[in-house]
Amino acid sequence: MEDHVLRQEKIDWKTLQWLQIRGKKGETTGLKELYKTEATKLVASLKKYGWVDPFKVWIDEEGTKWILDGHHREAILREMEIQGGDIPKLLAADIIDCKDKKEAAKFAILYTSRYAKPTGQGLYEHLEHFDIEFEDMSDAMNTVDIDMDAFRVEFYDPSYEPNYSPAETNKDITEMEIEKKARELAEKYISERGGIDAICPKCGHEFVFSDKRVG
Repeated sequence: MEDHVLRQEKIDWKTLQWLQIRGKKGETTGLKELYKTEATKLVASLKKYGWVDPFKVWIDEEGTKWILDGHHREAILREMEIQGGDIPKLLAADIIDCKDKKEAAKFAILYTSRYAKPTGQGLYEHLEHFDIEFEDMSDAMNTVDIDMDAFRVEFYDPSYEPNYSPAETNKDITEMEIEKKARELAEKYISERGGIDAICPKCGHEFVFSDKRVG
């Protein structure tokens, strides 16, 4: 196993460059998406606890500092400063060893966030932009909060048939629960009236009771 964390140091966070792809207007549209509610939580956390989770940064041969993890925090820090927040010039960052920009892009996929959520389209564009083969990262991307079977079908292989479909399983469980509830309600209804033989039209369960009727 190779240790890619070279060191931790204080860096001028305003000099950091985004490794994720930005939208045409510079908005946060990349590998991960930050929703308004999560952004609010992130701001509250930074105000209450301060800077406790270092940036993950790769420094290329020219000395450019690229963010591997912390893109959205960097954007939030800029917004907080515009709003009058007292943000330190230097913040802690873990310096990560990468052989080139493509490897750095792969490492960016490995980092997950408590606030920002990965998107299928964003992940696909990230892989294509850095010419990363899906198969090279498919195992590692299982940690990403995306249905990778659905992702493979939508963006790479429409003919792919996953061995396990969470959606189908959830549907089966839901139908089983509905059938169970229907059986319980039917049994209660019939038992209160007595003398009724019935078959559930959905599951075929037979209900047989005495001839005694409740008046």
